[in-house]
Amino acid sequence: MKPPFKRGIFSFFGGESTGLPLELMQLKWDNAITIPMGKNGRSLNQATSAGIILYDAIRQNFSEFEMV
Repeated sequence: MKPPFKRGIFSFFGGESTGLPLELMQLKWDNAITIPMGKNGRSLNQATSAGIILYDAIRQNFSEFEMV
């Protein structure tokens, strides 16, 4: 299932070495999004991860953007 990105949603990105605090994630555990990784990959850096998630949010809502 794709996560729905709607107006007013907030995205939090944790630090590269520590991730998000568990207390924050437990508030809405069902809303956590993960990025699939291959077996040999250690991790993605924060900027790359944010870019992937934000791209998908824009892709899902592109028709709602006003072109000026």
